[in-house]
Amino acid sequence: MSNIRINESEVYNFGMLIIKNTRSEIIDILNKVLEEETDSYSVTLIREILSFIND
Repeated sequence: MSNIRINESEVYNFGMLIIKNTRSEIIDILNKVLEEETDSYSVTLIREILSFIND
């Protein structure tokens, strides 16, 4: 077993890089799901997520 130390900020930065690179894909998927979703709670939740992503 090796002793690998992972810095929390490195993990956060890597996660943010992935999110930024796939942002448009995530928005497209959520918009498609929103069109098909019928549950009012899910629709509200998806809209809140989309508004957060778009800010």
